[in-house]
Amino acid sequence: MAPDDVSRLDDLDTFLNLAHEHQLSLRKHETQIFHWFYCSHCGADQRLYVTLLSDGWSYCESLSEFRTQISPSFLSGVCLRCQNPYFFIFFNGPDGLELVVLSTVLGGLTSPHTPSSVGFYLDQANRSKNAGAHSAAMAMFRAAVEHILFEQGYQDRMLGPKLKHLEADISSSTAPLWAQNLGTDELHVLKELAEVAIHPNDGDVTRQSAFDKSLLISVEAVISLLLYEIYEHPSRRKSHLHALSNALKTVTASPPEASD
Repeated sequence: MAPDDVSRLDDLDTFLNLAHEHQLSLRKHETQIFHWFYCSHCGADQRLYVTLLSDGWSYCESLSEFRTQISPSFLSGVCLRCQNPYFFIFFNGPDGLELVVLSTVLGGLTSPHTPSSVGFYLDQANRSKNAGAHSAAMAMFRAAVEHILFEQGYQDRMLGPKLKHLEADISSSTAPLWAQNLGTDELHVLKELAEVAIHPNDGDVTRQSAFDKSLLISVEAVISLLLYEIYEHPSRRKSHLHALSNALKTVTASPPEASD
């Protein structure tokens, strides 16, 4: 698993620097083992094989020169562990060079046991984030949280009442174990942020500048923890218990009777 402070391949500058570093091999359409990337199929950070699919570039000594000629480029990536494919497009958007990541499965934070309804909104958030639509990503992250709570039995009409219902259950010790462990503080802040993202705010769009890449990384960290505690941790405990139980049956089984 990648260290927490390592940038991943869906980060424009990270990918750009690596492409510049390996440009000679990529120009020859040779596969490179690149960097870390969150594989939605594995539900974990993995390394990708990356190959240039479009025409090769002219060699550029400087990164700034390389940046001007990489658009448009089309590359493929294959997860080193599960072989799931991903696609990367460099292009010049309205604000300069951009990177779009395309997935063959529900992308983003989706983990192996995430329900498809939750995965849909996580995928929408990921597509928005990759296209630079950070405010839209924030709204989709909010929708994903609401669907998580709905799937967990909190089916009030809106997110605010869902959170109040959850907090009441936490207070009465009837909430799911994950909720008692995590609480709702981060979810409340996420809800408020998403409302700024989608409300008119008296016509002041400058407030949207708060939804930058660093904020979305923090939002993803909160939701990743939520997904792990609700869906992945119980599944892993069950799997480990099954393995231990099978081992116990083996070591405590009566030995076969010796034949004459």
